[in-house]
Amino acid sequence: MRIKQDGAPKELVEYVSWGPVNTNPLKDPSSIHGGLFFSFSSAPLQVELHVHLDGAIKPETILYYGRKRGIALPANTPEELQDIIGMDKPLSLPAFLAKFDYYMPAIAGSREAVKRIAYEFVEMKAKEGVVYVEVRYSPHLLANSKVEPIPWNQAEGDLTPDEVVDLVGQGLQEGERDFGVKVRSILCCMRHQPTWSPEVVELCKKYRQQTVVAIDLAGDETIEGSSLFPGHVQAYEEAVKSGVHRTVHAGEVGSAEVVKEVSGLGWWWWAGPHSPPPHCPRWAPLRWSAGRGHSQDGEAGARLPHAGGRGPLHQAAASEHALRGEGGRGAPGGRTGRPWEARRVQEAEAQGQPWWEWAAGLGAAGAGRKPGLTGPGIQRPGGWRLQPRPGGGVGRVRVAATRLLFQVCPWSSYLTGAWKPGTEHAVIRFKNDQANYSLNTDDPLIFKSTLDTDYQMTKRDMGFTEEEFKRLNINAAKSSFLPDDEKTELLDLLYKAYGMPPTSSAEHRP
Repeated sequence: MRIKQDGAPKELVEYVSWGPVNTNPLKDPSSIHGGLFFSFSSAPLQVELHVHLDGAIKPETILYYGRKRGIALPANTPEELQDIIGMDKPLSLPAFLAKFDYYMPAIAGSREAVKRIAYEFVEMKAKEGVVYVEVRYSPHLLANSKVEPIPWNQAEGDLTPDEVVDLVGQGLQEGERDFGVKVRSILCCMRHQPTWSPEVVELCKKYRQQTVVAIDLAGDETIEGSSLFPGHVQAYEEAVKSGVHRTVHAGEVGSAEVVKEVSGLGWWWWAGPHSPPPHCPRWAPLRWSAGRGHSQDGEAGARLPHAGGRGPLHQAAASEHALRGEGGRGAPGGRTGRPWEARRVQEAEAQGQPWWEWAAGLGAAGAGRKPGLTGPGIQRPGGWRLQPRPGGGVGRVRVAATRLLFQVCPWSSYLTGAWKPGTEHAVIRFKNDQANYSLNTDDPLIFKSTLDTDYQMTKRDMGFTEEEFKRLNINAAKSSFLPDDEKTELLDLLYKAYGMPPTSSAEHRP
């Protein structure tokens, strides 16, 4: 693994970042304005576990293919396009998702464009100082053949979802060779298109040796019952059987019912007095994401994307993305999203080990709606449990602090309305209690940000230190979907860069 940065110290990477001019995003969100800027920043080597490929495209590339393919765009310069696509103020989830309509027609359906955005994504992350990244995308949203309906109002062409995965894999692998960033990918099912999902899991199986490491469920959570649409359930059942890692966006908006729904996709341990539903195996690894909620499985552990970000779990603890857990085979895993209100407690049943207790609070709008989780308790081996509170009302989750990692996206959690300035961000509690979490960008094109935006936000206004950044990146590496030998290699790289003792091959716990 190498970092292609001339003259940069091995332990630091001086990188170029494109994004909004923002000297203090936390205390003065109004200081954000549109346009591209060129800035230099030094940061330790970083690991990023939650970022969307179609939300990380260069404006110049969008304009190039729009002109080349004769597709109308709402702007003529990168600066103008960034202003239109980007967000300066918090928006609802549907309004955020509508941003993709502006530019995806210029990219989808083009073999050259699809491969190029994957390659440029790796270049972008190398410039940010990232040494390992897991990027996610929907193959169907980049295709224009053998997909029904054809997305983005495209005419039918000849680029299939299967070939999209192949092209993205080629671009990522070429970028990995040229820029020294290790990259893996996650394929997304889309909530509004359950008929696509069975093919998604088959593509995960087919390309698991070509960067693909997991399956995800993303999209508009406001679609009632979408977590349990038959196509999604079928895909996740097959993922369980085939050993494909799983992650789910859950808890971005609305009530905690969405989080309860995803428990039926085969990711939780059903510990109640009754038998689990037919579609819910008693056990399957999971990783949760918080913020823009996701859950995710993996032998490497559990992850919670969008933690402390947006969603019905907004009162809990991190910012936008994710929870990953470390702890070997069968460790809980997943990604959920939104800041959860967290407090650390000592549980006698946990034999004195520290546990996180999250209470699912009000919905995103804070309108007094409570999740009201009911039914038998849902539990996973390794120390976390989802159970109804006596008398109904707020559900509760306890997670072993040593087994889970939250993928937090502070800047995203502000722009998606999950975190309100003036209140304590959940990531501060993670930091203070030394929980396992990482920092991530989510959709840097739309949020007009780089990973440095989130690092600077937490450093300047939340008291984060260089040592804390090192710790959270090491935890992210330990919770990656890499096989053990590659994970050890990644950890050794980080330890060396951070001036820390090298890890032993057996050490994988945060």
